[in-house]
Amino acid sequence: MSQNKEFIITPRSKFSLGIRELVEYKDLIYIFTWREIKIKYKQTIIGVLWVVLQPILMMLIINAFLSNVFKKEITQVPYYLYVYSGLIGWNLFSSSANTSVNNILTNANIIKKIYFPRLIIPLSSLLSAFVDFFISFIVLLLFILFENASLFLQFNVLYWISSIIIISLCALSIGLYFSALVVKYRDFRYVLPFLIQLLFFLSPVIYRIHIEHPLIQHLLVLFNPMVLGIELLRTSLFNEPLHFTFTQLIVSMLILLSYFLIGLFTFRKTEEYIADKI
Repeated sequence: MSQNKEFIITPRSKFSLGIRELVEYKDLIYIFTWREIKIKYKQTIIGVLWVVLQPILMMLIINAFLSNVFKKEITQVPYYLYVYSGLIGWNLFSSSANTSVNNILTNANIIKKIYFPRLIIPLSSLLSAFVDFFISFIVLLLFILFENASLFLQFNVLYWISSIIIISLCALSIGLYFSALVVKYRDFRYVLPFLIQLLFFLSPVIYRIHIEHPLIQHLLVLFNPMVLGIELLRTSLFNEPLHFTFTQLIVSMLILLSYFLIGLFTFRKTEEYIADKI
């Protein structure tokens, strides 16, 4: 008489990124990423041009209504370049974080049927957001070339890579954490867009952070790592001074690392029951 055997597959460790497992499933990462890109622009009239139009239209609106308010503190580069560079960094963060949470729910049928590292979902969301970022970044380089070609000579690759890593860690941290929460409580699917909108105004996307109360500014700089990410992005492009002391830089990175570990631990813990709760 044949006996049915039941195999239960569980994550190897809550504290592990599962790098080896992700490498084994690298083809699936590609499939998820490519599918996300195709879904995003499926049945659109102008397709990938939306990637370019969205930050440009936002930049034009902000430049038209807020340039007189904020450009006084920005003298190194034209205000529209300052805004556009902040917007593309911010869009990388917000798009990746929001898509990670939504994809946990939209991929429910796949999650229930087969096993694969669940980290692939937020990771593929980040990679698909990278495609949009690089297209927008090329447009930014064209703007810089048109405005002042000499700025290309000031481009700092190390700062640029550092900014991308920091923004990516911010996106993964919040994406992992809220992806875990939304499995049990669907309300967080609506909380995240509000939180991201709030963070937009607490980050130097359209203005330089300058708060009269030094303690508030200090706490904002430390506990919102997107401040460092966007500032580094601008520093890499425009050779702007980085408004961080060495102590602030170290503490901000440690806080970002703690955010990431909290998000990773919460997500890995959720993997134990994600197929049942989703």
